[in-house]
Amino acid sequence: MAKYILFDTETIGNCEEDRIIQVGAMIVDAKGEVEVFDELCSTVLPITIEAMAVHGITPDLIEGKGVFTDTSFYKTIQSLNNKENFLIAHNMGMMGHNT
Repeated sequence: MAKYILFDTETIGNCEEDRIIQVGAMIVDAKGEVEVFDELCSTVLPITIEAMAVHGITPDLIEGKGVFTDTSFYKTIQSLNNKENFLIAHNMGMMGHNT
């Protein structure tokens, strides 16, 4: 049964080398069941002032959090990333971009 994975991320900036510091997502199946994710992530790279002004995430909010690949959403999406399911990203400029 197909699932629809709708997600959005916040990053430390807006360049290719920037890292994810928050992911918000919903996974919906054909029965209408919904799984929700809202997770903050740490990074060794600093958050830019410009990014903080946009999303309001400051270094103290992500201190002690795991990196994106440690999140429940990342682990879940690894098993759902196949031809049967649909990945729907908000404002995604580049497909196949690793973050």
